[in-house]
Amino acid sequence: MRGRLTADEVNSHMDDYDFAVDALERILDAIDKLVDAAETIIDAMPEDGRGEEG
Repeated sequence: MRGRLTADEVNSHMDDYDFAVDALERILDAIDKLVDAAETIIDAMPEDGRGEEG
């Protein structure tokens, strides 16, 4: 069975946690931008759902 963590181990785990949280925030920001782009494309589509023929 493992004993208590040292302060260095706790700090290391917190650094890993902070890195993971930052990465997830960047992923969520990217998803937000994709949703905004999709909404822009949908708003630009004609009401009948067909694009211009030409």
